[in-house]
Amino acid sequence: MLKTWSFWKTFFTVYLTLVAGIWGFVEAYTYFESDSLKQLLGSNWWILYYLLPLFIAFSSTALTNAKEETRAETLDQRNRRVMLDHVENFWVKGILEKSLHGAALLELGIREDPSAVSYPWTIKKEATNETLPAGKSMLEIFQEIGMGRSLLILGAPGSGKTTTLLELTRQLIERARQDETEPIPVVFNLASWKEKQTLADWLAEQLNILYYVPKKTAPAWVNENRMLLLLDGLDEVKADSRAKCVEVINKFREQHGLTSLVVCCRIEEYTAINTKLLFEGAITIQSLTSEQVNAYIDRFGNSLASVRLLLKKDKTLQELAETPLMLSIMTLAYKDRNADELIASENLEKQRRLLFDTYITRMFERSNRVANAAFSKQQTLHYLNWLARNMIQHNIITYQIEAMQPSWLKNQLQDRLYQQYVRLLGTLSNEITMVDSLKWSWKGARGGLILGLIIGLALGLSLWLMGGLMLGLQVWLSITLISGLVVGLSSDQIEETTRPGQRLRQTLFNSITVIMLMMLISGLLGEWIFGLGLGLSIGLLAGLSIGWDYGVAALIQHHTLRFVLTRNELLPWHLVSFLDHSVDLIFLRRVGGSYIFVHRLLMEHFAEMDV
Repeated sequence: MLKTWSFWKTFFTVYLTLVAGIWGFVEAYTYFESDSLKQLLGSNWWILYYLLPLFIAFSSTALTNAKEETRAETLDQRNRRVMLDHVENFWVKGILEKSLHGAALLELGIREDPSAVSYPWTIKKEATNETLPAGKSMLEIFQEIGMGRSLLILGAPGSGKTTTLLELTRQLIERARQDETEPIPVVFNLASWKEKQTLADWLAEQLNILYYVPKKTAPAWVNENRMLLLLDGLDEVKADSRAKCVEVINKFREQHGLTSLVVCCRIEEYTAINTKLLFEGAITIQSLTSEQVNAYIDRFGNSLASVRLLLKKDKTLQELAETPLMLSIMTLAYKDRNADELIASENLEKQRRLLFDTYITRMFERSNRVANAAFSKQQTLHYLNWLARNMIQHNIITYQIEAMQPSWLKNQLQDRLYQQYVRLLGTLSNEITMVDSLKWSWKGARGGLILGLIIGLALGLSLWLMGGLMLGLQVWLSITLISGLVVGLSSDQIEETTRPGQRLRQTLFNSITVIMLMMLISGLLGEWIFGLGLGLSIGLLAGLSIGWDYGVAALIQHHTLRFVLTRNELLPWHLVSFLDHSVDLIFLRRVGGSYIFVHRLLMEHFAEMDV
């Protein structure tokens, strides 16, 4: 600590300032009052002049430096805790623990699949059809098969791949909390990856968008190997870009060899990719056995007697029941149904559509779900169809009200209507950026003060020539102060939303705060220079002008977009009520301040519905 240049620089600055200050005080007192102070000091004058400042400077500098080091360490620990909490709250508590088919998981069979990956060495493992021993945790499987470095998880749609990934996430979080040297497990969905992006750039971008890590900090998190990456949805990448995505992941492994990865993908889509992942291991989630399916159905007694009967004669339904998701859907859709109400089909896709349609109809029939609902069945299906199509089109897994952008308006008439409204209201930006929180930067403020000094000097000199020295100085100081405030103030994103519309409320509060603050300061400065009447006008104008960029414009854009969507009957105006209604129907699930379809397959089904 004591050997750093910054320490000695601070020390000498404080020391020389104290010496000069004490010397100046004693001399001034002697000159204006008397020499009694010097007489009191006598021969010990050097203690006050040099030794006392030496002690004060050294102590204060050492204490300040120690606090800064402690603060830096605490900040690292806080960032780690916040990220672990965020991942756990969203992915584990919000999705894993509320999984629609959590009760149907039973004991999933897992088989090692060495042929699915290319090993980083020449020795290859022998393929086997044996299922791994029951009771082995995902962390143990990751350590043994993936060697704690990399693992590929494969399975059929609805087989429990994401659930398995999130169970591993839960165990990795527990390990990271117990040992601070372990990396932070962070979940990402590859659906939003674009072909021209490197994986490192994409990860940094997603850290900022999903986890609110500052843009300047995010690349360091990636490059310094702080995270254990859990990448879901390789199959959700566009079909013609999947091979490129695999190459990008392999390239990332070459450049960031110390970063561990886990990737999830549907087995059919992965098999169609010519390039394989350069991973240490791979596993395949096995289908549920007939014994597991029967044991699960037996839990419900006679209420699923019709399903049990149909399963014996419908091979297609038997195949669907081999995945936990579809088995859970069956129990919800066919519970207490008569056998003659169930339709058999030899086509797998047709049977899946029939099952989802039956599930949707059944959810509407549950009186406790739709009592006093403000939205009809037809409206709900129409809105969910539009929402599902746009979420798939924009590669969005979770839907947040505040995250909607004008790009969701694909119809030219809708887009033209939106542009007319926002231009009429004075907003030109095509991107809506919420002001979740306000932060202050002394570095930015210093830059603003320098800029204000330059601009204020030029304007002040002009006014000096026209109105006198005092007017020029007043304008110069006022512009400098306002510039420092404006540049020093900036917006930031909140770490995690806990309720829908939270960012809208925060943006409204912050915009009002900025408007009132700037109106007060600008008004006082205006009154100082020009008098009360003109000062009030200047304060009002400055407050509204600066507040415009701190939330006012974003709120106008957002509500204009909502108005256009409502006018075109694409989404209702009372959006939170509709989304909560869909949660009651078990179509969506609420995660903090966001919403997510209970499963990707159900979202795809809604998107394909003809409503």
